[in-house]
Amino acid sequence: MSNDVCILDRICGIYSYSTSPEIYVDAFFNSIDDFVVEEIDKYGDIISLDNPTIKDSGYPGLFTHFVLIKRNIDTFTAIRIISNKLGIPRKWVFLSGLKDREAVTVQRGCVFGVDPDEINKIKWSPKLYLKSPIRELRRLGIGQHLGNRFTIRLSCNQSLEIILDEIQRRPILNFFGYQRFGIWKPISHISGKLLIQGKYFDSLLIFLLESTPFFPNRKLFLEYVNNNQYKEALGLLPRKGFYYERIILRNIARGYAGEKIIARIPRDFLRIIVESYQSFVFNLLLSSIHQENESIPEKLPLIGYSTDPSRLDSEIRNTLSEILSSENITYTNFRKKFLPKYVARGGWRASNIHIDKLEYNQNTRHTIRFYLPKGCFATIILREIVKSNILRLLLSRKIGLYRVNVYERMVSFYSDIYARYFDDRNLKSFA
Repeated sequence: MSNDVCILDRICGIYSYSTSPEIYVDAFFNSIDDFVVEEIDKYGDIISLDNPTIKDSGYPGLFTHFVLIKRNIDTFTAIRIISNKLGIPRKWVFLSGLKDREAVTVQRGCVFGVDPDEINKIKWSPKLYLKSPIRELRRLGIGQHLGNRFTIRLSCNQSLEIILDEIQRRPILNFFGYQRFGIWKPISHISGKLLIQGKYFDSLLIFLLESTPFFPNRKLFLEYVNNNQYKEALGLLPRKGFYYERIILRNIARGYAGEKIIARIPRDFLRIIVESYQSFVFNLLLSSIHQENESIPEKLPLIGYSTDPSRLDSEIRNTLSEILSSENITYTNFRKKFLPKYVARGGWRASNIHIDKLEYNQNTRHTIRFYLPKGCFATIILREIVKSNILRLLLSRKIGLYRVNVYERMVSFYSDIYARYFDDRNLKSFA
């Protein structure tokens, strides 16, 4: 198989490998349980599946901290489930960070105004449950952990020793992973670009139109949306899933437009799509810098409204300027009154990942375990192992759910997205 980047890489702005393109394997997952993420707390301790406990600070208060264990559920859905079960507003639920959806994940969280005994009395689902609730004085903030331990089981016919040895010896380019953009619906950054350009209705419309090809009523749904029959389209959406689509359609059907719709859309959704676009630009910048230089700076800018181009190295500034010019975007586009100030501010991100404590056991279906700092994506490490086979690997986590050729259907879906919204590496200007 060719080791040129796959179509999903192109959609996510990823064009470089850190290790030799000739060294790779073909692998797949047997189930969601083959991908396990366990959080490393600020003390360096692992909050594990086997021991889902947290340290007591000794200062009890009105917040109850707990360990959240979830399987095949995204973070925002988990927050909604917890708030519904406990009968509290979603804004009273706090998690340490976003975790993979198609995985088993273990992380710290907290709620306000709920007694630990109430949490213990809830009948939680095997797919989502809370453990070890304790009273704490302070609430949990995003990023209050050191990183994550990943345990990944791969099915393949080749040893991973050669490629893992190379991964250990080399720094790995710190791209934002596929989860940031969506694997089954990779258009978050496209919606985000339109949002920061002020094309609010178009931003939400694209999120509706690019529904997964496995949505059973997709053809009729798209026909309704294109014909402005929003109430009819809303009636086709299943009760489970499609949470944001339902909110968007409900508000469009009421006749709202522009900023009035945006004002009624959950802030977490708006944050997701704006940060997805920032991530896309970062990936393009990292790809370009790496392809032009053998060595790259330790950090690269994550652009936002506070980015000061005069403080950037001339080469980085020029490359970034070319990208933003092609994207028809300016730094000031990222400042929006309806977004909290910490969203889209911009900052810096490490250019490389240094994998830590890598273990490999070939006797248990090629099990690999490693640590990554917070904000780094294990799928980027997997991409180095399988190269352009990454798409088959990612899709294999749910391949048993569909009685069709998932890979070919999704490649066709991705190709249509790329043809509609991209001009070579860049998104179209949408001017």
